Amino acid sequence: MKRRIKEVLLMLSLALSAAWLGICIFYMVKDHEAYSSTIEYRGHSYIYFYNHGTSAATHDPDCPCHKEDVKEP
Repeated sequence: MKRRIKEVLLMLSLALSAAWLGICIFYMVKDHEAYSSTIEYRGHSYIYFYNHGTSAATHDPDCPCHKEDVKEP
């Protein structure tokens, strides 16, 4: 009888631990989702980043202005 109770308690604790771990992993991934998109503005290309309420933009390295030969004076 005691052995059966120990087995049930062990199975219950394993099931609860697995559920708790799954929930923690879900929220960890959800909170750190990042989005990026490319924006074209006045002939230039910018990359826009958004991550958990913070945003940033940077000049795209693949922007057409980088491909043109610019002659320095």
